[in-house]
Amino acid sequence: MSKQSTIKTKEVNELVRRMMWRFRPQQAKCDKPTLEGTLICHLNLLQSVIMRRANSAADVEGLTFQQWLALGAVAHKGDEGIRHSELGEALRLSKAPVTGMVDRLERANWVVRKPDEEDRRASRIVVTEEGIEAWQRTQHSIRASSKELFASIDEDEKYQLLSMLGSLLGKATEDDDIPEFTAEPHSAGAKS
Repeated sequence: MSKQSTIKTKEVNELVRRMMWRFRPQQAKCDKPTLEGTLICHLNLLQSVIMRRANSAADVEGLTFQQWLALGAVAHKGDEGIRHSELGEALRLSKAPVTGMVDRLERANWVVRKPDEEDRRASRIVVTEEGIEAWQRTQHSIRASSKELFASIDEDEKYQLLSMLGSLLGKATEDDDIPEFTAEPHSAGAKS
């Protein structure tokens, strides 16, 4: 091991120690913190901070970040709309939170429910023109917030991070009971 990687390992070990001791009862006898456990804690804390930032950015239209994602997934399906189950797959959510989210989007007139022609017991969620406009206005705020958050990371590191997170997400969802969501990319002429 090189001198530089030894120094890096010591820095990481110190970070692990400081991070994990904050999250254990003082009275408990615990094993030495693990790197994997520390990663889970860091990812959880990072997710909390990022969601707070994203929700703040999405609030320009009175949306949460998750509602904005849902609105985009619904709009992606166009006039055909999307079933509740498909929206849950896209957002990796179970039925109850999806129903509540759709109820809120419908009250704001951003989506409507229409009968499913293939299954009379089901409905499809279809975006309204107001919903598309709200999504687009919110997109600008979310992009600005994202750029600010990642400003100190160069492009190669961003791709590296995206690759690692993609691998981790794939592994974490292997045993998930929610089927994998697949979506067709936008047509070549569509704006992203």
